[in-house]
Amino acid sequence: MKSNLFAGETSRWKRFSGARLFLSLLCLFFLAGSLAADPVTEESFRDWLVRCDRQSESDVELCFMEQNLMLKEGNRQLLNVVVGYPSGKKQVMAVFTLPLGIYLPPGLALRIDSGKTIQFPIQHCIQSGCKTRLPLSKSQIRQMKAGRQGFITVHDGANQRIVIPFSLLGFTAALKSINEK
Repeated sequence: MKSNLFAGETSRWKRFSGARLFLSLLCLFFLAGSLAADPVTEESFRDWLVRCDRQSESDVELCFMEQNLMLKEGNRQLLNVVVGYPSGKKQVMAVFTLPLGIYLPPGLALRIDSGKTIQFPIQHCIQSGCKTRLPLSKSQIRQMKAGRQGFITVHDGANQRIVIPFSLLGFTAALKSINEK
């Protein structure tokens, strides 16, 4: 009777060991693949961070510039601004990500220094936040290069206006950096 119990246990251990071996090999395969690809590179330009990544050696390197503003309380993201050229495109695109819970109907407003305010809709909300993509015109890019501060205006759940400033220090150098890559 004991031999049957141990026989069943042995076959379970063999299956378990085989599964562990398979998972270990799978992890090594993915690790080797990630080591073969170029790593993410980062470079700071004052208040902007430029990141470049390549998914595989045959892929084109994609670079973008980013500024991430965090709330001191709870270390939560307040605003994320990403600027770059979408793959295969020549027009600069900005993506703004704001926290969940903002009031959507008024949309989002962008102003550079004391310039004109541009209103645009919030396009969608996902688990990481509410996002809006905005193609930047040459005029808007010139304003951002010459500016010191941008302002994003949204409304909270009670429809109260919230103005979120972000820095434009380093914007010109960061944009030049992604243009050159």
